[in-house]
Amino acid sequence: MDIGIVLEGGGSRGAYHMGAVKAILEKGYNITGITGTSIGSINGAMIAQGDFEVAYKVWETIKYDTLFDIDEKKITLALQRSINFDIVKYMSRKFSSMVKNGGIDTQKMKKFLDDYIDEDKIRNSNIKFGLVTYSLTDKKPFELFTEDIPVGMLKNYLMASSRLPGFKQEPIGDKFFIDGGVYNNCPVNMLVDKNFEDIIAIRTGSNFKIKGIKKFQLQKNVNITIIEPRNTLGNILNFESKTSNRLIQLGYYDALKVLDDNIDGFEYYFNTLPEEVFFKSLCEYNPEELNKIYDLLNLKNYESKKSLFETVIPAVMNKIGVKEIKSYKDVIYALTEYIALKENIDQFKVYDFHEFLSLVKTKIRFKDKNKLDEVIYRLVKDLEIK
Repeated sequence: MDIGIVLEGGGSRGAYHMGAVKAILEKGYNITGITGTSIGSINGAMIAQGDFEVAYKVWETIKYDTLFDIDEKKITLALQRSINFDIVKYMSRKFSSMVKNGGIDTQKMKKFLDDYIDEDKIRNSNIKFGLVTYSLTDKKPFELFTEDIPVGMLKNYLMASSRLPGFKQEPIGDKFFIDGGVYNNCPVNMLVDKNFEDIIAIRTGSNFKIKGIKKFQLQKNVNITIIEPRNTLGNILNFESKTSNRLIQLGYYDALKVLDDNIDGFEYYFNTLPEEVFFKSLCEYNPEELNKIYDLLNLKNYESKKSLFETVIPAVMNKIGVKEIKSYKDVIYALTEYIALKENIDQFKVYDFHEFLSLVKTKIRFKDKNKLDEVIYRLVKDLEIK
């Protein structure tokens, strides 16, 4: 299927794009259009010029000093709040230099673009490419495709799209620009305006709503699929390789879940089973074990199965903050994933659910558990999925 993709801005969260695009390509989609804002425009440019594998490798190995003139160890410690006097002195010097020079130096970012962006490749590509920036001079946005950008100026506009507040300003002609995320961080509209009918938007967890999304979703000839993280992807300036690789994995598996009807789950990823299998497992729950759970919860005059469905499950889901329960399958996913996260079970794998449940059960211990955890561990201990 021919599709357009939209890459939302988000600094270091751009690693998530790479994982998601990898899944899209593996599923056989043919990308014929890309729009992006900020880091989304840079990632989009590398993909549009046919260098996805190069871009993927960049994100696997990226470091702070790839883009910024900064001591990686010191900034990592500062972000981890492991601050000592040496770090305070270093950050103070950097701040003074930034003020003196009119903002954060962008020379390394420009070198990165020189190393990895080939304007001729993008202009000759079969993939239509567009970006968003905002003119401080004109006080208006610019949503530009390659053909709207003067020849030889594409890298300048990629910098303009990515120029976060605090970065040193450099004009294009007589105009000053800032990061396009201040206006449109996920430019789905640009592909809709180019008559793309199938669009995949890859979000990075920003709180901004996609401009015009409700209107686009009502248009019968436009199909918009959204891939987005369930939880925050963290600090937009965290360029540690370990973090980037985790976000790549997360983007990949989140995309698989969206694109493959046979994969579901919340924090984990499972080959789907029929809903009735999960309902039956709860209906056949061991009465003796239920009694122990009811005693833990100080439930009096309970009716075994009725209390499980009407009292215990709603109370536990509320306690662990799971609000989007739509089925009994979701209940069991939430319970088993809660334990899996507590016990550090590998998240990035598509599990057969029987295999996953067996693995979770091997981790169940009741020693030193608080009451809520003991209830959840006991609920999962005697679950049988047949």
